[in-house]
Amino acid sequence: MAAQVVCRELGCGTTVALPGAGQFGAAALPFWDGAFKCNGTEPLLSACTQQPPHIETCTHAATIICSPYTKFQLVDGGSICTGRVEVEARGVWGPLCATAWDVPDAHILCHHLGCGSAISLPPPGHFGMGTGMPRSDALRCSGSERHPGQCPVEVLGQPACPPGHTAAVNCSGVAEPLRLHGGESRCDGRLEVAVRPGVWARVSVGLWDNGTATVVCRQLGCGVPEKIHAAPANGSGPIELQELRCVGTEELLAQCNATRKATEPSKNPEELAIACSGSKQLRLVGGRGRCAGRVEVYSEGTWGTICQDSWTLQDATVVCRQLGCGRALEAPGSKHFGPDTGTLWLGAGGCAGTEDALWHCPAPVQRSCRRGGGAGAVCSGLLDLRLMGGSSRCSGHLEVLHEGTWGRVCANGTSPATALPSAASWDVAQRGV
Repeated sequence: MAAQVVCRELGCGTTVALPGAGQFGAAALPFWDGAFKCNGTEPLLSACTQQPPHIETCTHAATIICSPYTKFQLVDGGSICTGRVEVEARGVWGPLCATAWDVPDAHILCHHLGCGSAISLPPPGHFGMGTGMPRSDALRCSGSERHPGQCPVEVLGQPACPPGHTAAVNCSGVAEPLRLHGGESRCDGRLEVAVRPGVWARVSVGLWDNGTATVVCRQLGCGVPEKIHAAPANGSGPIELQELRCVGTEELLAQCNATRKATEPSKNPEELAIACSGSKQLRLVGGRGRCAGRVEVYSEGTWGTICQDSWTLQDATVVCRQLGCGRALEAPGSKHFGPDTGTLWLGAGGCAGTEDALWHCPAPVQRSCRRGGGAGAVCSGLLDLRLMGGSSRCSGHLEVLHEGTWGRVCANGTSPATALPSAASWDVAQRGV
């Protein structure tokens, strides 16, 4: 409930995820290790009941992903899994523009709605125009997110949506009977199998885990297994399916043999966890906004930084394009955004600048890293806001940072409705959220 209050107070919508402590890098500030007890209706976090610390030393920062998108739905398609894409943002429903709508976005929406995967994208406007002005927000989903609200979004600078150019999708309508739960994306985590609607059974480790992981990653559309490991059991109640026996050639997990169905809690304290190749993620950390910072890659269940030794502008170009952040302006080293103390990921570099993902570059073989991690990128899509010339940081001329240059915003067509999201963005940037 405290997370909902935080998102509301910051003007950031609703909570869509409480990711692991490593999602946004190491915390640089001291920890406040008290606790808040909220009922979810408070206007401010300070209105919640504060509780004394319940642990001696806090080691992990609380993390939240907020989204202005509170709900999604498909309408006028004859079923809940087919139709025009509509989104509720801060209590107002409206259709989504199809200009930037693509297959990865559609897959995430279908999974979120419990409608399986996207099977086709009908032409824009196929299911009608809807009511209200279509939202021109450009989702930049990678395909591994659990919720559309977790996808990066470009709002400022997007062109107006042509009349009737509304996004649409046909989902398969069949929800996947398995999931990877508790990871950074839908493509990594503990394996769980649906035994009946709303009930998930955990799976214990076994001798057939390599084959099981191959089938799971394939069925979820998450590539191939990168890491298979045992995770300490953290759930309660019985594990109804203790072990799965897959050869690895099965198309569906349901074709594998399930052994030793349990009606009592398993004596095996370890559960099967899988990281598929589709769980790879990319982020920029330590800069202002998501389009500048230290390059970090999520691979095999761990965030890692990039070696500086052979890092070039061509490598940074691929990073910027992959994140939907335009072109690369700089490829700085660790002096710019600082080094990272985590895992060093050696699978980067050697890009020509045309690749669609950093891990598709022909990275040179690296046995060591002389200069250490901390390779960075500054992209042209870095947008920042500031108010200049007023009596405080909250008044003045509105200026936008784009392509590395500050410029004033023309007043023609600017209204109080424009000022509201600008002020919210500025407030969030100042708080470092």
